[in-house]
Amino acid sequence: MDKQSTTMNHVIPIDQQQLQQQQNEKLKKRPLYEREISELSIHFSQLLLANRFVRHLFYSTIFIAYNSFLGYAIHKSWNKTENYCDGVKLLTIITVIIYGKLFKNLFIDHYVWPMFAKLFNEINDNFITESFRNILRYLCWISVLIIIAIIIGIRCYHQPERIYSVAGYFGFILIGFIGSKHRNHINWNQILWGFTIQIIFGIFVRLPSLPLMIQSSIFALSGMPVIIFFSFFVSILYYYGLMQIIVNKFGHLLQATIGTTACESISASGNIFLGMVKVFQKNF
Repeated sequence: MDKQSTTMNHVIPIDQQQLQQQQNEKLKKRPLYEREISELSIHFSQLLLANRFVRHLFYSTIFIAYNSFLGYAIHKSWNKTENYCDGVKLLTIITVIIYGKLFKNLFIDHYVWPMFAKLFNEINDNFITESFRNILRYLCWISVLIIIAIIIGIRCYHQPERIYSVAGYFGFILIGFIGSKHRNHINWNQILWGFTIQIIFGIFVRLPSLPLMIQSSIFALSGMPVIIFFSFFVSILYYYGLMQIIVNKFGHLLQATIGTTACESISASGNIFLGMVKVFQKNF
């Protein structure tokens, strides 16, 4: 054991030295401007980590410059942008989402939510019973279904044939219910949540302006650039760790609403953006 430990202690520094030498040789083979830029970026990152005042000054400068640019862009080109999928309107939506996430992480999670969580736990333990919770759940579902029925009725008033798809959806559920041997074990909460989420996505997709924006150009020529752009965008988000956050949050939403397990929720949410569930699931 002593000989093995001494040899291991001698081998590890040699490997690290060889790796450092290989990196230095690769760096020397680069052009001069690339070496200067890489060394400058390394020194600047070390400065940001070491000096707190410089770090806050750098981030404040970027924050002010970006918001000044965004305000100028909104002032100049907001009315010129036709839809919210392009230009400054899309940039504004992304900025609002990022600022909302930062506000939640820095303020709500640390100050607001702990105060209300204690109050909600006391009310839940002392006043809310299981029967009252079931009645409240039924009332919420009835309200949601009434709202969905009103929206579908308004959208399909002049075109009744558009209701055929909803009838087919409930037809499949009815066939499954009739053919089931254990009807008491059916989790209607999952079915209602799945139906509600599909209806919400369907209403969003069938907005009056969205099909015109999608079909404004030839589909054969516009489909491939969209696929390439989406793959490029997802790869960048995955590299910076943002796609993992999106997949996890969407999986938590599925787990909280539909009631699936953590593995099933992550698989379903990741399959939307990444695909190849068996490959990426190990990283989560």
